[in-house]
Amino acid sequence: MTLTPEQLQRRKSGLGGSEVATILGLNPYKTAYELWAEKTGRIEPEDISGKFAIRRGNDMEALVAKWFSEDTGLTVHRVNQTLTNDEHPYLLAHIDRRIVGAKEGLECKTANWRMAAKFGDQGSDDVPANYLIQCVHYMIVTGWKVWHLAAELGGDFRIYKIEYDEVLANHVAQTAHDWWVKHIVEGIEPEPQSHRDLDLAFPNADAGTQVEASSSIAATHGELRAISHDLKALKERESALKETIKGAMGEASALTYAGRKIATWGNQTRKSFNSKSFSNDHPDMFAQYQKSSEFRVLRINKGADE
Repeated sequence: MTLTPEQLQRRKSGLGGSEVATILGLNPYKTAYELWAEKTGRIEPEDISGKFAIRRGNDMEALVAKWFSEDTGLTVHRVNQTLTNDEHPYLLAHIDRRIVGAKEGLECKTANWRMAAKFGDQGSDDVPANYLIQCVHYMIVTGWKVWHLAAELGGDFRIYKIEYDEVLANHVAQTAHDWWVKHIVEGIEPEPQSHRDLDLAFPNADAGTQVEASSSIAATHGELRAISHDLKALKERESALKETIKGAMGEASALTYAGRKIATWGNQTRKSFNSKSFSNDHPDMFAQYQKSSEFRVLRINKGADE
């Protein structure tokens, strides 16, 4: 579903279905810390509207809803407004469709064929966990007891039915409420969960300062050094093995074994921008279009005395 600017602004006042999945740790694309940073205005949400997968999903939504109606005989209507629930004021819902004549909803999904393996048998409620939570969230907000999910999966079309589970719904609602109160109302920062989170939490280094490592962090440093050494050895071995295979292929573009192609070594063309030549020929224009960015870099010393 494509949200209006007003709906996007409204999102800052509560949690939508995919955002509840995020705080439960079920969103593969975003952490709860990133969501908190967005909700509190520390960072701007990434504009993903131009990404092909998003454009495709938005354009396919009407078609998925049409197929659902044709396969089930149920009539659906689009719902454009943001739905709320007085009992759960921090929960917001932007649903795709409602079933006419029944207190049921429809979520439309579009994904590639790789996602198909994450879906179970048609007619069941065996869908990816983040989609399941999204539908449960919508049932909490609307009070409806059934949510359908129709999915176009890279050439395969499946329909699922998710029924209200009171235990799961209570857990989702309580978790969302507690998270919102603690991290948004009370302003307590969540624990960073990823490299991206740590970069957001600590963007600037205090030059010249030091911190003494605990024994456990020193052990972590030692383990990282050992892994880095192993990776270097593996990369060197990888390079040597590739050289051996290239030597065996010579001018051939493919290598086969027992009738099966096991490697290729072909020509390809890559065009790149020659920034050095451009800066020499057009120094003023080059300076005008230069862009600088600042970020922190972690470097691990090879020895404890360095």
